Amino acid sequence: MYVLIAIFVVIIAGLVFGEVKWGILRTVYNPTKRSHQFISMLAILPCLVLSGLFYAYISDPVSDPVAYPLTQGVNRYNPYIQQFDAFQKGQLFIDYEVSEELNALDNPYDPNQRIGIYYLWDRALYESHYYSYFGIAPILVVYYPYYLVTGNLPSDAFVGLFFMLLITFFVPLIILDLAKRILKKTPLSLLCLAMVAATFGTNVFLAARGVQPYYYIAILSGMAFLAIFLFLFIKGLSSVKFSGFVYLFGAGIAYGLLFLSRVNMAILAIFIIVPSLLFYVFRLTNGKRIIGKKTLGLLSLATPVVITLVFSCWFNDARFSSPWDFGNSYQLTVSDVSKNTLHIKDLGLSIYYYGFQNLELSNQYSYITFTYNTFENYDYFIYSDASMSLLVTPLMIGLLLSPFIIFNRKYSVFLRIIFPAILLGICFVAWLNFSLGGLIFRYTLDLCLIGTLTSTIGLLLIFERIRESRHKWIQYTGGGLLALLFLTSSIVSLQIALITNGNLIVIKESVIAFLETVLPFLNLMG
Repeated sequence: MYVLIAIFVVIIAGLVFGEVKWGILRTVYNPTKRSHQFISMLAILPCLVLSGLFYAYISDPVSDPVAYPLTQGVNRYNPYIQQFDAFQKGQLFIDYEVSEELNALDNPYDPNQRIGIYYLWDRALYESHYYSYFGIAPILVVYYPYYLVTGNLPSDAFVGLFFMLLITFFVPLIILDLAKRILKKTPLSLLCLAMVAATFGTNVFLAARGVQPYYYIAILSGMAFLAIFLFLFIKGLSSVKFSGFVYLFGAGIAYGLLFLSRVNMAILAIFIIVPSLLFYVFRLTNGKRIIGKKTLGLLSLATPVVITLVFSCWFNDARFSSPWDFGNSYQLTVSDVSKNTLHIKDLGLSIYYYGFQNLELSNQYSYITFTYNTFENYDYFIYSDASMSLLVTPLMIGLLLSPFIIFNRKYSVFLRIIFPAILLGICFVAWLNFSLGGLIFRYTLDLCLIGTLTSTIGLLLIFERIRESRHKWIQYTGGGLLALLFLTSSIVSLQIALITNGNLIVIKESVIAFLETVLPFLNLMG
């Protein structure tokens, strides 16, 4: 604790010295100045470097490529490799025979009936075949290119690194691009801190440590394509020139890959897409209604999305005899998932657990740890594991401050509509996750990327109003507090990613000792 206080004192002293000497809290970001462009791009480096360090020292230690054809039984591999192997053999089902004992069960989806029977864990069982219900985007984007180049298949760690680098590159770029378009008075120093804090706030590094990495490949893939989609979508909507159509076409491809990675993230993105497209269509451009060009823009975006949806319907129908069946109801997991249904009465609970859940206290910074919940007196099953809410990350406090934007007429109509739309989307997807899945921190990760981007931009927008104050001490206090929030949030996000428990890959003691030496405020050893 004393180390942490000392660090904050040094930071405050540094901010005061920097402001007196160079005016770092007064130098407003100017996207046309090359020096500002260079400095802001430098803020991406720590995010990319940390991705590499997690790959090398902290994530899944097995980084050797996987030989193909497979040298062991197909049951020994993750669902992405199993699905790749199935494609190579010209079939959709996993090339592993379902046991007679499993086929003979009245309800093989009831875990109590499967006791003592060997089966492929958490695969879909349909008409005596195993299927992978995981989205195939990672197979298309990583596994096949890797195989074509090397003749082998990538390790889980390599796939995770690939998507981590995409996330940690595009998230700060989104903040930077939004700063150009909607922020007018943001200091360059705060913007750089915001870019790092927002990237850490996605909890991408926590996902990199998930046990059974294939679950987190789905999360990382979804986050990566969501970040790429938002970046291209924002740039595409800002122009009706040819480049805008190219950006929107790319955004459509990214959304399609998002849909083929993590459907719940794709659903959350809709709450941004719909109001944004309405403003895109009805907003005047240079005082004119450019109907033809905007129609072309919509077609550019919609074409790859429609192709993806049609393909997905065909793929579902070919496997499960219904275009709308993704195979989730056939999972061989901890419960009979087919019995999970949406209950409107659980909306409040889902918002509480995913947004405001009470955190367990720890005797070390950041004084929190994952929460385990038990659900009793339910007439249906709720899965519960190590879980966390969005507000575990201090940066997410910006979501609670959104009403200052929503009800303030000084902000544009678009901002006052998009913020409540995003909040509604977060609540809706939290409800879906809680009702159809339950509680575990990887479900929270569905909400983190859009949550952290929304919160960061919201805080910067509110700070712009603070800068309008006539009192300098209010401006400086606001800037200093926001800088501390960004720094604190980055530290907390890093520590959360380094918590060791049964749901995360155990970090080597030598690595923890090194981290304790160079980053003593993390207190990893307790």
